[in-house]
Amino acid sequence: MKKIAIIYCFFLMLISSAMFAQTIESLKLNGPKTVYLEAGQAFKYHISLKKGQHAAIKVKQKSVGICYAVYSPKDSLMSFDDFNAINQTEIINIMATETGNYRVEIFWDYGRPQKGEFTIVWDTLEETGNTPKQKADQLMKSWYSQNEPGAAVVVLKNNQVIYKNAIGLANMEYKIPLTGSTSFELASCSKQFTGFAIAMLIDKGLILLDDDIKKYFPELPDFGKKITIENLVYHTSGLRNSDAMGISMGMHFDDIVTTDMIYKMLCSTTELNFTPGERYSYSNPNYNLLAMIIEKVTQQKFSDWMTENIFRPLDMKNTYIKDDIKKLIPNKASSYKEVEYGFNVNVENFAEIGSASVYSSIDDLAKWVNNFSTKKVGGEKVFQLLNRKTTLNNGEEFKYYAFGNGFGSHKGTYKIEHLGLVLGYRTAIVRYPDQNIAIVYLSNDNNDVTYSRYWKIADLFLQNLKSQPLNPVKFPDLNEFLAKTMPLKVEKCPVETKEYEGHYYADEMNIHYKLINKEGILTLVTYRFDYISLKWEKADVFSGNYEDYKRGFEFIRDNNGKITSFKLTGGEKGVIFKKMQ
Repeated sequence: MKKIAIIYCFFLMLISSAMFAQTIESLKLNGPKTVYLEAGQAFKYHISLKKGQHAAIKVKQKSVGICYAVYSPKDSLMSFDDFNAINQTEIINIMATETGNYRVEIFWDYGRPQKGEFTIVWDTLEETGNTPKQKADQLMKSWYSQNEPGAAVVVLKNNQVIYKNAIGLANMEYKIPLTGSTSFELASCSKQFTGFAIAMLIDKGLILLDDDIKKYFPELPDFGKKITIENLVYHTSGLRNSDAMGISMGMHFDDIVTTDMIYKMLCSTTELNFTPGERYSYSNPNYNLLAMIIEKVTQQKFSDWMTENIFRPLDMKNTYIKDDIKKLIPNKASSYKEVEYGFNVNVENFAEIGSASVYSSIDDLAKWVNNFSTKKVGGEKVFQLLNRKTTLNNGEEFKYYAFGNGFGSHKGTYKIEHLGLVLGYRTAIVRYPDQNIAIVYLSNDNNDVTYSRYWKIADLFLQNLKSQPLNPVKFPDLNEFLAKTMPLKVEKCPVETKEYEGHYYADEMNIHYKLINKEGILTLVTYRFDYISLKWEKADVFSGNYEDYKRGFEFIRDNNGKITSFKLTGGEKGVIFKKMQ
């Protein structure tokens, strides 16, 4: 999601065309064309369309990342996007509202590498459908292939399914297609279920929002400040995020991660990121602890209680909770990632109840979203709690998240949503209460463009949207980003490294770091990482890159000037690594 945020900061600005060497040509309906792109280039393609035609253009990012802009015949900006990564394909859809030449512009995406190849092909030209359903089918068909990972989507209005589609494979090895009953890992959308369950227990009087979590978890450290169930529900606890800690520990996406491991990590922490109730900060362990509270209060496994009290009453037949990494999930969609030579399957070695690990299908989730209006499961107080706002320590009302629901608006229409991302799964469960419309969108192709595609499907069925014309686009300073995305090169350290070398240990993460001098460069060595070269910044301060994440190493001395530890910074609150004697 980081890349999406960077690209969208380009919106609502003015483009400086003087920065780009430009190539203009007409794009025809024929085979793919390979193009070599360098930073500072802009390739412009004109396509001729008649009013009422739909065109789909595919741009495969072979060895360079691209962003693209689409302009109407009257030269107004229609779209500007960059959601995909190298080896993935941007699908550019144009549904012509007037006859003329539409312009597609292709630019470098301001990431590494700075040059490489992409292929472009205009492979679809057809009459635009007359109904929202027909248009949605055209979009889905252009986005996904029957022989690759894909997506399943359902749209409901007034509790009735008005659109449903599933394209692609749930399992590539055995060529099993996606269907309405295929179960996807919901990732963070699982928090909706955990929040709902907590609201049910509050309604029954079994727990209170003001309960101190130490009541349920005496093993947790005494941080000197009370953390309540309310803090967990609203992500205002200040607890460290296990994801951020995992990066510093060198954990990989295919490592085993369980709820018990996360709990032990929390029990080892010594500090909070901030005072509970001070601010909102999304952190998965909040919802892991909520699931564990449900188990303690009900004296049942989380998966059993959820099945008996939510899934079964709603007749959700293909919904499961993976509370064991070895647990078999029937009708499951596997998770894939596109690579240079095809697709790799992702290894799913995690079971994190509460924050993720709910598997469900679009057919079952249609029943789930309908329950917010039918209230078949959950009393009136439950649904009031789901919309309850909290107040921060400074008296400010926080109204954007509660009980696994995010609140906002889309083109002037009120929405309640949660998104999910883990491995190759991308998920969205979104409701538009004012229009009695809901959409569920689940994919297994490791493609962040899912979050743009669900908007486009929803927009076909929503009414009275207040879309604003897009202003011209301004790109960031080219030279600045050229410098930022240069291949990493760390020079020899200008100071003696001897006193920094040695073994260090972090109690909070139960991990050792070893610092050595490697060809004149202070270098981090641990079995979890490749070697990480550290760059000297200033006295007793170095920095290093953990893939896309920059970390700081701030060394600490005692009164005699001897180095005793360093603070690892750049994630959340710094973690202390003590030097071993």
